Formats: sequence, structure tokens, C-alpha cells
Amino acid sequence: MIETSPKGRIHMADSASHRNDTERRRSARFLFSADAEILHRASGKQLQGLVTHLSLNGCHVKVADFFPQGAAIHVKIFKFGEYFETEARVAFLNPGSGLGLSFRNIHPGHFPVLQKWLLEAMRREREKQSP
Repeated sequence: MIETSPKGRIHMADSASHRNDTERRRSARFLFSADAEILHRASGKQLQGLVTHLSLNGCHVKVADFFPQGAAIHVKIFKFGEYFETEARVAFLNPGSGLGLSFRNIHPGHFPVLQKWLLEAMRREREKQSP
């Protein structure tokens, strides 16, 4: 469930079905598929990728090349004619699989798109689990 705090910050309440696999994460993550553009701030190098998982605090992106862990980047994710963009950091590298990105300084105007995508992903997951 996505909730808004009194200070206007959006966070995801951890559901019981995700608690065990997400204890080390700040929020639940969901299967997701969308195109991504990743810009490395320091070098200006840009990568194209495919988002495979999405959460309130970050995403996993399949890419052919990598940026160093901790690198400051700008990510733009495209799906259904909409986009979400934010500053991020490379949280982890997974050679052969991709980059784990941690979102930073999300502009409030982009929260509704992220929230909508997460709600849709949660609904899809629940539909798969129901008999």
C-alpha cells in the first residue's frame, strides 16, 4: 500500500507477502517492464536499458554496459506514453544482469506516475496470486 506522510513524503507500507524478501530494502519491489535512459552526470555517457523491477525507492535496469557503483546518474523511465524521471545513484552492479538504482530527490511532479505504475504492478501481482 502506498501512503503519504503528514510531511507529504510518499512511502510504501510493506505487505506481509513481501516482508521476507524485502527486509534489506526500504520498500517492496515489483516486476515491471519499461524502457529506460540513464545519463551518467560526470561523463555525459548515456545508456539505454530495460527496467525489470520497480519500487518506490529505486529500480533494477538491464543494460549492456555499466557505470561505477555510487555514480550519480539521471534516469528516465518510459511506459504507456508516460515517463518518470529522477536523480539516482548506482546502488549495486550485477554483471550480466544490470544495475540497481537508488532514486534521489524525486520531484513531486513525478510521484503520481511512479505511484500509478506501482499500484498497477501490485494489482498484477495480486491477480497472479489469486486462484
